[in-house]
Amino acid sequence: MRSALKDLAKRLLKGINLKQFGFFLLAGFIFLMLSKLSESTVEDVKFNIEITDIPKDIQLRHDSTFIFNTRIKSTGFNFFSLTFKNPDPIVLSIKDDLIKINDSSYLWSHGPGFKNLRDKLPESFQIVETKLDTLYFKYDQLDSKQVPIRIDSKLSFALGFDMLGEIESSKDSVIVIGPKHSIDSISKISTEFFSFQDLKADFSSSVALLNPNQQEVTLEFNSVELSGHIRRFTEGEVSVKVQLLNVPPDVTINFFPKEVSVVYYVDLDRFSSITEESFEVFCDFQDYKKTGEFYLDPELKVQSEFVKSARIKANRIDFIFL
Repeated sequence: MRSALKDLAKRLLKGINLKQFGFFLLAGFIFLMLSKLSESTVEDVKFNIEITDIPKDIQLRHDSTFIFNTRIKSTGFNFFSLTFKNPDPIVLSIKDDLIKINDSSYLWSHGPGFKNLRDKLPESFQIVETKLDTLYFKYDQLDSKQVPIRIDSKLSFALGFDMLGEIESSKDSVIVIGPKHSIDSISKISTEFFSFQDLKADFSSSVALLNPNQQEVTLEFNSVELSGHIRRFTEGEVSVKVQLLNVPPDVTINFFPKEVSVVYYVDLDRFSSITEESFEVFCDFQDYKKTGEFYLDPELKVQSEFVKSARIKANRIDFIFL
């Protein structure tokens, strides 16, 4: 009996093409899946909420609810598509869909808010149940103030080169806009850190501003243009007379040296314009009354805007009473 059944099975298998069998099996599976996907089913779906027509003088707070949970009835095909992309957001207009309840909140609720919800969803979705009957959207009144821009940089120069003056910025201040509690602590806005090495030519670069609170604060603009003029520099030396200040009329003193050497750093193009008159060296006799020492510390005042830096060679001016 068993041998007869085996012979029958072998004859049946020989009569069937293996490729045809696989095709019919695949076709049956696809037909089953299509049947399942075409059937209606109920699923929980999360929709993001997008708010439009926001007045320029307010900002919605991030602790508001921007997700709407609901039970949706639709075909399996529609739910299957949601595995590859999020559903389109529900777009709500502050002007048409929300109700202002106080100076810090709007709400969207059953009645005037939800009556047109069906129009905001895809036609293939049917609302079965909503998880919430009211959504609140909190907001802050916007304020603004102007703060200085701080340049965060590090520059190095090729041998014999330096920069004329300081780094120049297209803007020296920026208006920050946001809730008052967010901008009160902002005293300055820094640029992104930037650096140049071995500079020997003028530079110009657009540098971004760092927003300390991107979620709540907006900057008037987001970048500035920074530039610098690079020139050849050299050292020079000039002898300058020492001036004695605040000596009482009834006091006579003799001090030395009467002149000191001042070493200065200036660009080559303006080297010839620097003279003794470009500097003042003075000592204040009031310092003697504070210390009781018979010497005074010389101070240097640079009169020329072209001098990058300068120093006095002498450390002290000695004096005696006559």
